[in-house]
This record gives sequence, structure tokens and C-alpha cells, in this order.
Amino acid sequence: MTDINKTLKIYSEDERHDIAILTVTLASRLHRDGFFAVAKESEGTVVVLDGEKKYAFLLSKTETKISEMNEKYVLPACRGISYLEGVIHSVVFRSSEVRIKEAAVSYVNKAGVKSYLSGYQMLVTAICFCVKDPHLVTACMKRLYPKIAEIYQTSVSSVERDIRHALESAYRLDDKKMNQMFCYPVAKPTCSEFIAFVSNKICEERRIF
Repeated sequence: MTDINKTLKIYSEDERHDIAILTVTLASRLHRDGFFAVAKESEGTVVVLDGEKKYAFLLSKTETKISEMNEKYVLPACRGISYLEGVIHSVVFRSSEVRIKEAAVSYVNKAGVKSYLSGYQMLVTAICFCVKDPHLVTACMKRLYPKIAEIYQTSVSSVERDIRHALESAYRLDDKKMNQMFCYPVAKPTCSEFIAFVSNKICEERRIF
């Protein structure tokens, strides 16, 4: 495989021009889709920022398949802009999903929720849903819990009960953990209050602009 830093040097002037135009157009489309994307025309690279994570995608006319090298993704420019846009969406979304879940698990553990309780995983799932769609937290019984109930093959009332039991058990065993997480003394938080607080914290941590 050609060294990623030397890729553009083997192109003709017209090819470099085509890659530069494709880079700018792709970054523009990604920006329209809600990504923070920057085109580096001289390098034939599109950089996408998602929170603290940075992705670099090099558009190559010499590659026929996707490859990863030196923390950069090499994408075949010949496949067209719609294909390239789809690949970048997939890479960033998959990585983002993992990091959101890791953050949710971290907060739930800090609160002292026991992982053996059925409400533990439901709570993590609820937080992840609300990070991606903050409006869900204002409609727990109507929209959020039904989505979770479908995943875990149970009823909406069971979801609410299991999450509430998990949080109440954690608060009863050691309320200091929850107070430290909230950074101020709190009465026993409701399910929606806890989910809203944690999902907002995760959103704030991922927002760098």
C-alpha cells in the first residue's frame, strides 16, 4: 500500500484537482448532516470531529477498498460521494455509540447501582437513548420506556419499576455516592431526574464547540 502521506504526489494535476473538489463537497455534505467536518484539500483529507474524538478520512484514487492506517481511514474515491458519505456516517456513528454507552455505564456505576439488578441495563439503555434524543426524557412513560420495553421484551410498567428499584436501592445503600455525582445534596432522585441529569452531563462532555 502506498504511504498515506505520499498518496497525492503520484496523482496528475487534474486528479489532485478532482480529489480537492470531492473533499470540499464531502465535508460540506457532512456538515449539512450535523457533523463538524473540515476539508483539507491539499491533503485530500476530510477531518470529522465528534466530541474529543477526531477521525481523518483520506480519499484515494489508488485504493479499491476501505483500509485503516496510522489512525486514518483510506477510502476509495472511485466509489462516489454517496458511498463515501455513508462509510463516514457508519464509522463515526459506531464509535460514538460505544463511547456513549461507556459514559452511561460509568455514571451508573458511580451512583452505586448494582449491575446484577435488571434495572441496571435498562437504566444504561435509557441514558443512551436520551443522549441521542434529549426530548425522550420529557416523555418517559409514553416514548422512552416503550422503546426499552421492546428491547428487553417486557412491559412499560416493568421498565419503570426496575429502573426505580435500581436507583432506590443505590440511594438507600449509599446516598453519598449520588450526592457526590450530582455535586450537591439531593433527595432521592426520580427515574426521569436521574436519566436527565446523566444524559445532560454526557452531552456536555461530548460538546467541544
